[in-house]
Amino acid sequence: MEEARARGITVSVLCPSPPLTGAGKPELLAAPIVDRLLRPTWPWAEWSILKQAPGSWAVDAIVAHGVVHNEKVIKNSWVPWVAVDHLHENAWWYLTGHPEMWEPWHRVCLSGSEAEYLIQADSDKPTEASLLWATRFRRTGYTALDGPHDTPAEIRKAYGLPDRYLLVGTAVQASTITGTQWRGYFRGGPWKMLAGYKGPSYAQIIRILHDYTRATGMALVGKSRWKHETHRVHSLFDDYFDDQPTDPARALRLMQGAAMYAGGISGLAVEALAAGTPTVNWTYYPPLLPDPCGFRKLRADLWIDGIWQAPGIGNLFRVYDPVEWRRMVDLLNTTGPGIYHHVPSSYATRVKVVGSGGASAKVLEACGL
Repeated sequence: MEEARARGITVSVLCPSPPLTGAGKPELLAAPIVDRLLRPTWPWAEWSILKQAPGSWAVDAIVAHGVVHNEKVIKNSWVPWVAVDHLHENAWWYLTGHPEMWEPWHRVCLSGSEAEYLIQADSDKPTEASLLWATRFRRTGYTALDGPHDTPAEIRKAYGLPDRYLLVGTAVQASTITGTQWRGYFRGGPWKMLAGYKGPSYAQIIRILHDYTRATGMALVGKSRWKHETHRVHSLFDDYFDDQPTDPARALRLMQGAAMYAGGISGLAVEALAAGTPTVNWTYYPPLLPDPCGFRKLRADLWIDGIWQAPGIGNLFRVYDPVEWRRMVDLLNTTGPGIYHHVPSSYATRVKVVGSGGASAKVLEACGL
């Protein structure tokens, strides 16, 4: 938006809100975030968050972070619309599962490594997704990694964190499990019997990690997202961070300063991968086995049984299996303080390779502006 403003172009960033959403993956309702954080920081910027009639946007283009499912709003607004989404699983879901949802968009800008994998299939026959990619898509670079490249010590100082801390990705419900399964894990107690879940609760896992950090002299730091639920066990964290739109590289920076990372499901795996931070990963439900075409190579490189994993110590612990849960506890009890490390000074170069930069100019180019 700053680059557009400098060129005399008015671009509105759309934070989806009903009725712009529809069938498909739910959208993050960001209106409170816009009012509380974005407008005060960039008072000149355009933000579209409320119900607006088609054609009422007095702007040159609209950039939607995420996806809007109401194609009439897009087609009747008479300005270019560009979708920007750096989440691998979202892009894969839309393009391989519901490619028709991209039809009304003028451009789709994907960040990260999606472009390398979305068009891959089981044969040389072009897929509907690959044809869409060839005509409409642009790659922007993984914008969350296009941030400051301070040293780990500088990052810890910036966030007021100690030299050694364990970063934990807090809980989020997987879209592939039922509500009762989620409650069995997240809330524990009698919900376990109702859901048939026999593994450790989320609270038990956090307490185990808390005990581990105390035994090894590390702080316990939580990292959530807007959509993550809060839990009373979060009171055990020494520090707790959520998403901050004015600090888009926060997750990566917290990871770079961390001695190690622990998380369930996908968590902060992309950032852990870029930072090379040792990880302990767990999953509380049986992994997904189907693997539709489109992301096979990406899954082979970075996924284990359909669940994001970053390379690091240990394996994926399927804690719903009592034996696997015991293995995870034993690892934390026996490995001791030698488990943590500090990221080598060469990490900044690796991060810059992952994030190609120049995202704003490429978005404007995709808008035809």
